[in-house]
Amino acid sequence: FRLGRAAVRFWDARSSTGKIVEMCRVIISTAAVGCATIEDGSELLNDFARYLCAFPIAVKNFLRPSARKGWGKDAKDMKRRFELGQLLTDSEAEAVLNTSDVNLGTIVILNKLRQLAWKAATAKDTQGGSDASLDLGPRYMLYRQLNEQIDEMTGAWGAAERISATPLPLVYVAHLRTFLLLYLILWSMESAANHGWVSIPIVFAASWGLLRTSISVAIQSLAFGEGGCRGI
Repeated sequence: FRLGRAAVRFWDARSSTGKIVEMCRVIISTAAVGCATIEDGSELLNDFARYLCAFPIAVKNFLRPSARKGWGKDAKDMKRRFELGQLLTDSEAEAVLNTSDVNLGTIVILNKLRQLAWKAATAKDTQGGSDASLDLGPRYMLYRQLNEQIDEMTGAWGAAERISATPLPLVYVAHLRTFLLLYLILWSMESAANHGWVSIPIVFAASWGLLRTSISVAIQSLAFGEGGCRGI
């Protein structure tokens, strides 16, 4: 049961992170089309790209525990700033990384993306002629589409947060671990009584494998935590 639940949590975690990557690509594709014919479109598209690239990093920082064994606050802040690299300026990175005691850098990035979507929708069209300002339908459609895509990406972040914040119930973990230990102890006694000491190496190897499986399941069920799925 525990192995099955851990596999489901791992798959859900992969699905949510995959959805975030997918929506980042969809949003930048939509923004590229929308910014192609507006004033300062290249600069606006560059801002879209920078903050979209920073969003998965901010989600990772949100999901990972704020305290990490062997890491002080300064070391943690330096590592997170290094991960952002040149995507954000120092002032922008400061706003994302040091919002408060609770890491809300993802909210800062989402707000910035919505502001960029509004700018893209209200910017002057450079290829629409003198009546371009009167044809606002496509601009409003662009704004709505970008916001819906940002909403969907926010939902994927929420799904990842639910997985990270709701571990397997302690009662399941404790009972399964207790019964596993009792089973292995009784099995070793029964094997020694019926087959002699020659059975001990076989029982030891099987017990080691089952216990290691239990430990790996515990690590895998963390999904986004320290020691969990490092790829995620």
